[in-house]
Amino acid sequence: MIIKKLLIGILLWGVNCQIFATEVFVIAHSISTRAEARKVIQKKGWIETTNSEQAKGILVVCRSGLSYPLNFSYKNIKELNEDANMQLNITGSNYHIYIFRMSGNRTVTEDQHIYYPTDD
Repeated sequence: MIIKKLLIGILLWGVNCQIFATEVFVIAHSISTRAEARKVIQKKGWIETTNSEQAKGILVVCRSGLSYPLNFSYKNIKELNEDANMQLNITGSNYHIYIFRMSGNRTVTEDQHIYYPTDD
């Protein structure tokens, strides 16, 4: 538990707070990944938005036994969402916390990624 908190702190310390100062679009497909996403949002003081167009970043939380379950970039947010949904979000052994950015042409690119063991 302490290691998990340290890892989240390290990830969030490196994030440019001016860029992610307010609204993030969240992709998390299970109860446990939604709960983990809420912890990150609360810790940073971010606001979740349902409008991906106005979001300053995309927070993706998934579970997997792999080290890098998601790709570095996607053609659009729909592809990212589908890939995140294909992970073992209920039984995966690690939480993966990703922050993606959306460019003007709608492609999404990974900005940050950490993972740590689940508590269950």
